[in-house]
Amino acid sequence: MSALFTALEKESTHYSSEEEIASKYSQTIRSFLNFHSLMLITLVAEVLILSILLNFSFKSYAIAIDLAFILITLFSYLICNYYLQTKMSEQLIKLRNNYLFSLREEMGDENDHLSTSKAIRRLIAQLKKENLYYKVLLPQKICHFLVHNECHFMLETLYLTSVNEIHLQIKKSPLDLKAHTALSNLFIEFSKIFSEPEMKQKYEKALKMAIEELQILDNYAPNDPWIHARLASCYHLLNDKEKETQEYELLRNLCPEDPDVLFKLGKLYFEQGNNAKGMRVYDKLKAKNDYLANKLIATYDISIKYAFSQQ
Repeated sequence: MSALFTALEKESTHYSSEEEIASKYSQTIRSFLNFHSLMLITLVAEVLILSILLNFSFKSYAIAIDLAFILITLFSYLICNYYLQTKMSEQLIKLRNNYLFSLREEMGDENDHLSTSKAIRRLIAQLKKENLYYKVLLPQKICHFLVHNECHFMLETLYLTSVNEIHLQIKKSPLDLKAHTALSNLFIEFSKIFSEPEMKQKYEKALKMAIEELQILDNYAPNDPWIHARLASCYHLLNDKEKETQEYELLRNLCPEDPDVLFKLGKLYFEQGNNAKGMRVYDKLKAKNDYLANKLIATYDISIKYAFSQQ
């Protein structure tokens, strides 16, 4: 047991690479999971001993002693679990801070906030690749349940740190369109970690922040198809079909020969019951891409399903 506390209490050194941070991150999570494994094995053993004592009618004092051990184990588990969860959160914050310190040491006086933000995103990608449950005795679903909040906390705090770095860059250079582009992409990526229903508010907030950044870009490059495609994607994720349709109508004007744009626009019309507009798009698409036109007309009856789904 003391080794588990030592693993979480030990002061971190400064780590210079994403791989080193990811390794330490995995080690911290596994230490916590191994604690749960140890306590579960201990508790199961004590319960088995109790069942043997009861089945073979051992003396009552032996049963009482085993019950006392079970209660002590449960109490110890609750106390240690609370302590280790607190220490793990502190350790994860320390890992983040050490990584930022290493990045800034490498950059020296340059302090390139965009490069720092990009490096943090590389770390996030590395953390997502880690096999956190390797050589852990507990089933994967139980492991996920036990450490889900801590893993999510680590990703969220890293994303927010990456966002903050770009904000610092924008404060230095408000019209840096590269920074606004990076921030819009980052918010879209950030929203993906809030996929669970109870996190819907944060999910929508991240996407709306991405939309704000894209609208800033649109002010300076109003006819850029990439911006409107990204806006349409955000509205699609927010299930805002009306605004998504408006973006695809703009895209149709900017890219009239693009069959993918026509297909998506036609499908949106059919979904909203605008069949007349949908058929006009179908006619244009038929002349450009027969495969997509056939795929589009197959969604013609979706308007009825969509209409009744709103009731």
